Amino acid sequence: MKKFIAMISALLISQTLVLHSQTWTSMPVPDLLGKWTITGIHFPTPNHGWAVGYLYDIAFIDEIVEGFIIEYNDGKWTRTDVAGPSHNWTLNGVWFLDDQTGWAFGQNKASSRGLLMKYKNGSWSIIDLEFIDIAEWIIYDAYFASEQEGWIAGGSSGKDGPVLYHYFDGRWEKETAPDFKDQTLLALHGLKSGVLFAGGFREGEFGLATAKRPQGSYIIAKTKSGWETARLPLLSKNIITRDIFCLSPTNVYAVGWMPAFQSAPETGKILHFNGSKWSELEAADVGKEWNLMSIAFENADMGWAVGYYPDKKKGLLLGFVKGKFTALSKKTEPQISDNWLLRCVTFDGTGSYYAAGSNEKTNTGIILKLSR
Repeated sequence: MKKFIAMISALLISQTLVLHSQTWTSMPVPDLLGKWTITGIHFPTPNHGWAVGYLYDIAFIDEIVEGFIIEYNDGKWTRTDVAGPSHNWTLNGVWFLDDQTGWAFGQNKASSRGLLMKYKNGSWSIIDLEFIDIAEWIIYDAYFASEQEGWIAGGSSGKDGPVLYHYFDGRWEKETAPDFKDQTLLALHGLKSGVLFAGGFREGEFGLATAKRPQGSYIIAKTKSGWETARLPLLSKNIITRDIFCLSPTNVYAVGWMPAFQSAPETGKILHFNGSKWSELEAADVGKEWNLMSIAFENADMGWAVGYYPDKKKGLLLGFVKGKFTALSKKTEPQISDNWLLRCVTFDGTGSYYAAGSNEKTNTGIILKLSR
């Protein structure tokens, strides 16, 4: 028994050493005028990546918001010249199928309608979604299994329910689930084999300042018979699901946080689906107040999740090594400023991770890179 315990201890120590021997470093970013933040990042190939977000001028009473797209090519990040739908629009994320085909998504704030842009062979264009008969809505996530098939997910104001549309062979169709009511979908991910998961919360409003507190866990899965609502653990009934990552039909992760309530702090949450049931996982060395915004894996044994510490006002990086999530130590975590956060993370397919967000002290976006 002592030998067995010693072997387990040695294994855990070796995993910790692997995690903390890796260094996240800041990348030079373009000089964008005004205050700006990065909300999504994706690398279709190791040497070519994309990041999106929005910028606004805080000198005006009514903040002027403008989405942006930046591209990583030839070893540097540069802003892409792209025509927006109006004078006021934002982007919440980006998803690429391959080096020449991708999508960015968010909202045309001038019309309060969802915005979907497509990149094809060197140029961006806006996809017409005027057929969607909702007065006010937004796209929070998108997943395309191929150029001929994909999904968009989001939310709406009022009683129009969640936004979930399926694109197949040139046509868009609205998807629904038996319990669709006031939910908002924030996360969407799947596999080319047809596996698909979406998640968010059951009611409320989402944002940094909200009139109605978002609450109620919500995850649905695509099956042959339609969308089915996940059965979550009893103590995981009030999690905002912010991101989902599917490794296989029997290995799915969802991350987010439990909103602060009375004296209880905001607490990050990690859920795992093993093909038959969902369970809640723990993370080491994270403290009492934290949350998670995004997660990415290279394989079943290695990955990263990112977010921030609301009380400490700094970004959070959780490394996943062979079944265990662990936060970086104070000595190995990036030193950005005394107020920064991370919103998204991606893996480039060969050896590097990229995490992005904002430096709230300098009002600029940040991109971190992890290379081995």
